[in-house]
Amino acid sequence: MPGVRPHDKLEGVTMKTTNRCPKCESEKILTGAKVIDKASRGGPALDLELAVHKDPNALIFKGEERFTIRAWACADCGYTELYTDNADVAYNVAQGDA
Repeated sequence: MPGVRPHDKLEGVTMKTTNRCPKCESEKILTGAKVIDKASRGGPALDLELAVHKDPNALIFKGEERFTIRAWACADCGYTELYTDNADVAYNVAQGDA
């Protein structure tokens, strides 16, 4: 169909579930790669994390829990998607259910 880009056919599809790039349809996918956050120049390399608070309105002792973020990256076009480990647990913590 004219005017339809390859990724339009895969809208809503993720690399994590299909091991296929939704942009260029490549199957050359790097899965579950660590995403590094460098706190400061010359500082230690740290895993990128999502921080969720059990009680975000508390002045102190908010009950912070952290969850590692990992990447799925296309080796052909470079498109990258980020996913949080244990996202369901993170959601429950944020809702006050954990």
